[in-house]
Amino acid sequence: AGIKGTLAYMAPEVFAGETCARSDVWALAVCVCEFICQQRPFVGGNPMALFSELSRSEPDLSGIQDEEAAAFLRSLLAKDVAQRPSAQEALRSPWLTEDEEPSPSRAMREGRRRVRRGLRDYSTRGTFSKTVANCIAAHVDSSQVEQLTRIFRSLDKNADGVLSTDELRRGLDATCMEKSAVALLMDSADVDHDGLVNYTEFIASLLATMGDLEDQMLERAFAVFDTDSNGRITLEELNSMITGGGPVSAILPDGMTVESVLRTVDTSGDGAVSMDEFCQYIRSQRSTPCSAATPANGLSLEAFGAPPLPHSGGPSPAAAATPAGWRRAQSPGGLDDSESLAALFERLGVALAQAPMPANPAAPAPHFPDLCALHARRLAE
Repeated sequence: AGIKGTLAYMAPEVFAGETCARSDVWALAVCVCEFICQQRPFVGGNPMALFSELSRSEPDLSGIQDEEAAAFLRSLLAKDVAQRPSAQEALRSPWLTEDEEPSPSRAMREGRRRVRRGLRDYSTRGTFSKTVANCIAAHVDSSQVEQLTRIFRSLDKNADGVLSTDELRRGLDATCMEKSAVALLMDSADVDHDGLVNYTEFIASLLATMGDLEDQMLERAFAVFDTDSNGRITLEELNSMITGGGPVSAILPDGMTVESVLRTVDTSGDGAVSMDEFCQYIRSQRSTPCSAATPANGLSLEAFGAPPLPHSGGPSPAAAATPAGWRRAQSPGGLDDSESLAALFERLGVALAQAPMPANPAAPAPHFPDLCALHARRLAE
């Protein structure tokens, strides 16, 4: 009853009956959020509800696309008054002083934004699409990617020719990305999974940001895959490029197999990939964040050669394959909404391990519980 102020704009300390000049800085941040995205960073219907939200949650800045604006507002919404900038300090924010800085600084910030956007989009592409991108990056003329080369060198602080997670994280700090998000993007770009992103992998991950350069190089990439130059990429040629000659039924990082990649790209069903099919698939990967060929959860039951999960009442098996179907399954063997993502994958791993698998000595079935646990961790990140 003794609290004074307009509820939606009150800083945490105001709820304790303490106010200072930096309490107004908090209120200013709330106003700026309303100006930019028509929503407030914290919402509560009454003082207690709002205080609870302030105490347990971070500000919701999801509607703010400009990274520097989000960084500015996040600093103004620091819950600890001592960590919150004064009005004078806030005026020195890069977001407010951008026009006063020399153009190279602005160009570098835009370059970092491009890296962040490019890596984020690249992370949704499938293993085959990434293999093609790396093939193009290995053959592209350095003069065509000069800007990306400069960005790479600026990130490579120790000049060893590769980017570590720490280097990438430090280089992208200006984009206000969470550390877990940087780690996920790093893992996506690191195609050979050596824990580092080399120059070719870096260029491959950002080709889509270079206008139509990737399109211009698709014909050359196709020729690299088509080793016998007959205008068709066979299963053997595809496997050689993707796995280096490993088992065609081995599980790839995106949950597919080389065999399922061929079936997906070969829309004519003639058992090989033509130039048109090759180009069409790569373009669809670039324009569709999560295509049907690369499930959003990175796990394809078809790729495992496994039957659907056991069904016991409730929706039909077809409906249960969709997210809504999973949520609706309330039978004794179904999933309860309260179960965590990890529990879902744990049960999926058990079900796959118990399902009959076709005998194939050349490519033994993977250990599904471990594989599902890995996907659960990646999704959690």
